[in-house]
Amino acid sequence: MEPPVDIDDVTLSAQRHWMADGLSEIMLGLLFLLIGGGLLVKLALPRWLTLDLLTSALTAAGALGLSWGFKRLKQRITFPRSGYVALPEPTRLRWLSMFAMFGVVGVASAIGLSAHMVVVPVVAAVFATLFLWGGVKYKQTSMLGEALLTLLFAVVSTRFTNLSGVEGVLALMVMIGTSVASIGAFRLRGFLRANPRPQETEA
Repeated sequence: MEPPVDIDDVTLSAQRHWMADGLSEIMLGLLFLLIGGGLLVKLALPRWLTLDLLTSALTAAGALGLSWGFKRLKQRITFPRSGYVALPEPTRLRWLSMFAMFGVVGVASAIGLSAHMVVVPVVAAVFATLFLWGGVKYKQTSMLGEALLTLLFAVVSTRFTNLSGVEGVLALMVMIGTSVASIGAFRLRGFLRANPRPQETEA
């Protein structure tokens, strides 16, 4: 009699395969950069309705473009080298966790309007916890490193800059996005070297 199939292990294996090429981190990093940078620009611009709408539209268009580009890169780069693996549908718990994360960040940002020096460490702690959880669950050392970098960014931001409140959170998102995308780029480079296209393999 064959041993029973561990569905959870199969699911985690598919998710680890999905993240092996570094493209997921590149997309996440660019998304952080786009949202954080876009909102920082929006705060810096004069409070005109036209400019606000234009900035929001460009940010939304950029996010949609990233999603489309991510799928195209998966099809052109990853699947020919390591095969296609369907990503399991998100569970109800994952959806609730995502909403909870955005809720905590939103509340922390709102608190930043009145308690400027508190909000950046709180948001950094939330992001670092999420990276730490993902790194342990999916066995991704890059996520563990990102958790440490997030805390380091928070220390640098609060100790050595005047950024605080909502602006501090957005700047933190830009720093996190830069580091996540950079880590993803290094992982993508290693993936391409380790997994050449079939026609590129020497006979």
